[in-house]
Amino acid sequence: TWKNNYGEDITSPFQVESIKEKSKQTMLNNYFIDVKRKNMLTPVNICGMIPFVNTCKHLFVTYINFKLWKGMVIIMKLLLHDLSASYAGQYLSISDKQSFQIVGPAERSPVKCIGCFGCWIKTPGECVLKDGFNHMGEYLGNCEAFTIITQSRYGEFSCFIKNILDRSISTVHPYFVKRQGEIHHKLRYQNHPGLQVICYSSDLSEEEKNTFENRVKATAVNLGCSTHSVTFINGLDQSILL
Repeated sequence: TWKNNYGEDITSPFQVESIKEKSKQTMLNNYFIDVKRKNMLTPVNICGMIPFVNTCKHLFVTYINFKLWKGMVIIMKLLLHDLSASYAGQYLSISDKQSFQIVGPAERSPVKCIGCFGCWIKTPGECVLKDGFNHMGEYLGNCEAFTIITQSRYGEFSCFIKNILDRSISTVHPYFVKRQGEIHHKLRYQNHPGLQVICYSSDLSEEEKNTFENRVKATAVNLGCSTHSVTFINGLDQSILL
């Protein structure tokens, strides 16, 4: 058996818990009544407020950091291009590079997607192949504008662009939904950037251009883009302005 504060026998642990709760409530009521009666901050009262103040401070700092982080991400524009370093420096003109996340050919070619579904299961939102191109899903999920500069091969993206887009499948979930009357993967991020594609191939037939435009449209639907546009330019005779 157990005994309460009055020396009475208690036969059930539930009664013990009940009495404990009543005692806590009584202590709290007496504390607040006493504070209200004194109407002043004593050292005891101040010490009692410290955890509450620290909690409020922590929540406020977390909120500010979130707003700053959100602001930094939302203004980001994503540029994906297949230009070599020398061609990019010569023909690519960006007015505000600070607002762009630029992804282009590196010294080492990107690893091809191996279809392991690791970006869905093991590391959701990120490719498991750590070669510098493993954050494309995260970039796509947080940018406000997505620009692709590419050559076209038979109405398709260039090999580099196609490879990177394949590695970006982490921007969606593995299960399916119906979107615009078609079956597509469900979007991981509630983000709908505008898609702009600039094709600089100079020898495309009209049929290839139509195929390329349809390919861009399908890509926009897959990625959940709000708008899409295609611009054809005649080679790299002039700088591409962004």
